Amino acid sequence: MKSISLLTRRADLSPAAFKAYYEDIHCWLGMQHFPFTRYTRNHLAVESAQVDFDCLSEFGMEPSFEGGDVMRSRSRALMLDDERQFMITERIRVAVMREQTLLGTADDTLGCSRYVLLFQRTDADLEIYQAAIAEAAQEWIVDLSGVRHASLDLRVASALSEFPYDALLWLTLEDGCEALLPQAGDWPGLLAVVAVTTHATPAATLRENFKAYLP
Repeated sequence: MKSISLLTRRADLSPAAFKAYYEDIHCWLGMQHFPFTRYTRNHLAVESAQVDFDCLSEFGMEPSFEGGDVMRSRSRALMLDDERQFMITERIRVAVMREQTLLGTADDTLGCSRYVLLFQRTDADLEIYQAAIAEAAQEWIVDLSGVRHASLDLRVASALSEFPYDALLWLTLEDGCEALLPQAGDWPGLLAVVAVTTHATPAATLRENFKAYLP
């Protein structure tokens, strides 16, 4: 299991300023206070009217982590104070995901073009819809030669979540293969296809920078 957060920059900051603060300051604070096994920031490569966020962050925690009420912890309070410096905290939306690797390995994607396809079901049952998207994605990828890596995130149902997407398909393509990308509407519930620049912190760096979780 992993978590994904949608993050939106403050209106008075440019995308470049938002990204610089996140990468140079905020992510390092997060590493100190949480035992991440995975911490990846995916910044929009180009602003898009199709989405209302600037970054998708992926998180994984040590299996033994028992944080209690994380949202009321002192570690969370320290993070929230810093988040106000560059993002709209009221627009943070988080979801737990089941991740499926469809093709390749993530380590083989450095320097390649990366995209995320965002899906939202209409009237279908969540599990039935997600199964249909997983099947369609797998069949589509089999016939393509320009995809280096593909993985699918399926949202775990939660009554409290305001996360707007039920599935996210991540694609890493060879240069010049952007024409392979499906368009919104080609698949049921496909709302947007956005390009991202990915910053993934190595596991060793996460371990080295972790200090203590403050409950």
